[in-house]
Amino acid sequence: MSLNMTSFCKFVRGGGLSGIDDKIIFTWGGVCRQAYDALGAVGRKIEGCIGSNSDIAQIMGVKVICQEDVLSYKDVYIIVTAEDHKDIVKFLNATGFKYYENYIVVEKEERILNTVDHYADMEGNIVDSQTYIKDCRVVVQGYGSKVYIGADVSFGKNCKIAMGYNSVITIGNNCLFDDDTEINVWENAALKIGNNCSFGKRSLVSSANQIAIGNNNWFGFDTYLVTGYDGKIIIGNDCLFSNYIKFRPDNGHSIFDMELQKDVKKLHANEILVDDHVWWGLDVIALGDTAVGSGSVVGAGTLLKGTYPGHCVIAGNPARVIRENVMWDASAKKQWEFSSAKGKIHE
Repeated sequence: MSLNMTSFCKFVRGGGLSGIDDKIIFTWGGVCRQAYDALGAVGRKIEGCIGSNSDIAQIMGVKVICQEDVLSYKDVYIIVTAEDHKDIVKFLNATGFKYYENYIVVEKEERILNTVDHYADMEGNIVDSQTYIKDCRVVVQGYGSKVYIGADVSFGKNCKIAMGYNSVITIGNNCLFDDDTEINVWENAALKIGNNCSFGKRSLVSSANQIAIGNNNWFGFDTYLVTGYDGKIIIGNDCLFSNYIKFRPDNGHSIFDMELQKDVKKLHANEILVDDHVWWGLDVIALGDTAVGSGSVVGAGTLLKGTYPGHCVIAGNPARVIRENVMWDASAKKQWEFSSAKGKIHE
């Protein structure tokens, strides 16, 4: 027996867990913001998280413990949120936990829309598209999510858009998503893609915080743009990205000191900032705390972490500036003539 997340939140707000006021609440499988907010609305809090998804637990100030530590707590109540919960339930039952009295299983409900242009439900989820979507699955989870899609947007075979609780997805006009492209926006996160953007086959764009992509950007196949709960990716306009581009501004997991018994992951700005008109070569990796100025060229196989000026060539692992005062043109139709004055360009 289990509840879906929306039903669970209504259950909590209606006083359904009033009988566990003397218990410490843990989640197992990650801290779902939807459950966190519902408990907060009735004056309760999640004390800790058992298992994975420790990034969002850290941000919320929730401790992370391992499975064996569960038995050391007295009067604990567990909300099981893991997708694969059979082994968890088996463990809890074997150690004397009873369903509802000591734990409850909560599943994220999904609605899969195979064809859609306008959709709204009682949970406040909205899809508003100027393009009739027939080649892309839209997966709706939780409540309060919004998807806005412009005109003349094209999806290839087996594409997917997944929207989490209280998320916002905005896609501009004249965008193209090739086969097997996947867009994920998680709880309380945002993704914005401007007009005239193109993504090659098997691209993954996944935001657990913020991704903003400007207009007229072209991405090759196997693009990987992924943020965790404290990461940001901001891309300007008129950029050209080759194949196998990977952006990951944050660590994606915690790092624990075994002696100190605490998370020692150093928090950075966790941002990747790309100015207008940057050309990215094949198989480039960009990590957090990276900024690239306008008009620059990033060589194939480069590993970026740092601040790099505009109008330069960047290459290497680690990346460094190998040439300054450059321009590039995607069409290769313009001829550039440099005057004797350094940096001055005549068309």
